Amino acid sequence: MHTHYYKPVKSFGHLAESRKGDNLAGVRDIKDYLRRFGYLDHPQDKILDDVFDNSLEQALLTFQDFYRLNKTGFLDIETLSLMSRPRCGNPDIVRDINAINQTDYHLHRFQPHYVFFPGEPKWRQKEIYVVIRENVPPELVNAISQAFSDWEPFVPLSFKKNVNPGGGARPDIRVGFFKGDHGDGSPFDGPNNALAHASSGPGDIMHFDAQENWRVGAVPGAYDIGTLARHEIGHLLGLAHSPDKNTLMYAYTGTGETKSIGDDEKAGVRDLYYWHKH
Repeated sequence: MHTHYYKPVKSFGHLAESRKGDNLAGVRDIKDYLRRFGYLDHPQDKILDDVFDNSLEQALLTFQDFYRLNKTGFLDIETLSLMSRPRCGNPDIVRDINAINQTDYHLHRFQPHYVFFPGEPKWRQKEIYVVIRENVPPELVNAISQAFSDWEPFVPLSFKKNVNPGGGARPDIRVGFFKGDHGDGSPFDGPNNALAHASSGPGDIMHFDAQENWRVGAVPGAYDIGTLARHEIGHLLGLAHSPDKNTLMYAYTGTGETKSIGDDEKAGVRDLYYWHKH
């Protein structure tokens, strides 16, 4: 699996107000960031340059549109400020692998703000077996387990935590803590950048960056493991990122911040699992 690292944008204040036509050191890292999160359609092995070109302008416009920023097409302070925040490592835009035109993407937006992945994937079986691996700090295990339980009232699913599925079957979801490159093609990048990631819809990946300061609840200078776990489980259930900063499925977060499953997420999974019967 191809492994790709991206450089966080926290040190790119010198790029503020740069725009199409500029050639500045660090522009390639902005391109890399937007590529990682689905806005710039370049192959992962393509060498990026520091030219602020048309494709970067269009990617920034899409990013600004998604997050309801002023659509400037350049690196204004508001845009750079958001890009510098810690966030979920999942992309905002998931390319539709079944599309004839691979440059097309689809976000299935519904009112008010929840978003589905292309094809609206969801779990078909009713019992989902979850293993919380031994490398998860013991003081965080109960909060992660509770995050799965928090979702159960809103979906026709039952999460069986640390229960052997039997018959030699593998667990459906494996929760673990990892550093750097850990073999899934989405390496972690050190503290306060990409905090966690999960499969986009049904899948077995739910990974947290072991280099972050994780705690339970709202603790200054630390990330709430329950909030991030509920967010990542939302991805596993089929919810993509929301542009609304008040929702659980908003990609960006901060230390000392907690969020519960809100009305938007409840409506999203109800729509996906009870009304969309494909």
